Amino acid sequence: SAALVGWAIFGAYSWAGFPFDNACDTAEEISDSYVGAHTAYTGDDEEVTFSLSAGDVEYFFCSQDMIRFKPVAFPALPSYQRDGEEWMTDEQDTIVKMYGWAGIAILSVAACLFLKRIVINVFMKVFCRTYRPQGKDMQYGFSEVQEIFGYIPSIKVPGFPYPLLACDLRGIQDMGLIGWSDPTSPYSEHNLVYDVPKAAERISSEGGETSRAAGISDENSRVFHIVKEWPYEPNNEQDEKYVANIEQPK
Repeated sequence: SAALVGWAIFGAYSWAGFPFDNACDTAEEISDSYVGAHTAYTGDDEEVTFSLSAGDVEYFFCSQDMIRFKPVAFPALPSYQRDGEEWMTDEQDTIVKMYGWAGIAILSVAACLFLKRIVINVFMKVFCRTYRPQGKDMQYGFSEVQEIFGYIPSIKVPGFPYPLLACDLRGIQDMGLIGWSDPTSPYSEHNLVYDVPKAAERISSEGGETSRAAGISDENSRVFHIVKEWPYEPNNEQDEKYVANIEQPK
């Protein structure tokens, strides 16, 4: 995450900047003229008294904030200390190296994850097929699933025990696709096709259901939906074996 990357990178800068006083020693002892007690004033004109002893070393200003270096030191490593302005101790040197390279490693991993999720995923969706089938083929065809019904246009009308069919059923062989049956009456009793004048005559002449009204003209028949069924028929030996296995009693 971004928090982990920030912790690793800026943690290295924090360790590198210790002790945060921007003071580097020259390893040279102070002049004898500076030995003794001295008085100085702060920015608020407060008086400060301090003393220097023989053997104290001289210090000079040096920036210890690597993030403000120009160019910026990245990652924060001891090698970015300027010549003559080294301030890190040996222990600090080791810790800063560990944090610096750990930050690079974490940043690299985060960059790879970002590249994969954003760039590669977008590329795959645009240029490659990403569909993966879910589930397992149960070796049953559509026609063998008794619970699946066909799309039969119908209208549910309050007061009628069964839906009113709004299509010509001559195009289907398996009436089980309708999804219901009236044990006392044929489907023609529930079909709106037979309620249109002159409907039964044409259907009966073409081998349709027994009508309960006179037939319709071709112009009037076009207001109803067309329903078709294409039953599955094995076209090779392998398909015939498949159907035989499906129809074999369990």
